[in-house]
Amino acid sequence: MRYIVTGGAGFIGSNLADTLAQHHDVVIIDNLATGRRENIEHLLDHPRVNFIEGSITDLDLLMDTFPGADGIFHQAAIPSVPRSVKDPLASNEANVTGTLDVLVAAKDCGVSTITDTI
Repeated sequence: MRYIVTGGAGFIGSNLADTLAQHHDVVIIDNLATGRRENIEHLLDHPRVNFIEGSITDLDLLMDTFPGADGIFHQAAIPSVPRSVKDPLASNEANVTGTLDVLVAAKDCGVSTITDTI
């Protein structure tokens, strides 16, 4: 099976990707705005893992990546309340528009299973 983990370089996403990679192919999408490369460093050479440094607001990227996925674990977000107060437009772009892009791409690519824990 092949799974997509958005925000896969964050704390939860990286642990999820690590667990999934034990038995499945995993594509991690993260722009590293809040996630950390160190969280996935050990996965970068893993034969079942593909890391894409990119944003969930890049609909073309999602449309290229989602086909054939068995499921999407949507973990990408800007989770900081102080940051959302300081820069509400950027937070809205990532959290609202980005989530909508994930949903649209999943629908258009025929991926019927999305888990969102943000």
